[in-house]
Amino acid sequence: MPTALIMAGGKGTRMDLVAEKPLLKLKGMAMIDWVIHNLKNSSKIEKIVVATSPHTPLTQDHIQKRGMEIIKTPGKGYLEDLKFILSYFEAKDPCQVLFIISSDLPLVKAEIIDEIIKQYQASPLPAMCVAVPVELFQEYNLKPSLVIEGIVPSGVNILRSLNKIQDEEVFLVPKIELALNINTDHDLKILEKFW
Repeated sequence: MPTALIMAGGKGTRMDLVAEKPLLKLKGMAMIDWVIHNLKNSSKIEKIVVATSPHTPLTQDHIQKRGMEIIKTPGKGYLEDLKFILSYFEAKDPCQVLFIISSDLPLVKAEIIDEIIKQYQASPLPAMCVAVPVELFQEYNLKPSLVIEGIVPSGVNILRSLNKIQDEEVFLVPKIELALNINTDHDLKILEKFW
């Protein structure tokens, strides 16, 4: 079964926040705690690890108080930190499957997580990128951060613990829960309406 890896080391510069973005309160609970809750309710996740960086020391303290495993990344950027993490896991077990999710995806419930992992397990490829149709962003008045041939990467990926480029399947999932990364104040307003 996969290990879930929550990416929680970003600067969160697109939002005007006093606190760190993973600790943003949503319905009385930190956003990262919603992600953890959803992962814990999945029937297909073996354990959960959180990746923090020098940009998120309060998030690191929050996770340590919960007694969860942490990987401290250099905080040089998403891809650089992911390479660091893959090297860490590769040294321990090069066959480990990692379910990678951003800490700003609080609506990705256990059922969606299980559906994604089931699709991955049926795929012959070692990696999977979960994407959302760009039309869904237009329907909900969301601004995608990256559009590739009409689809938007969601912030959920599955990789083997190998620090190299891996052949991947693109799994297109037309669900608002995967489109609603909380990156801006506008995203937060859409979340409040949706929730």
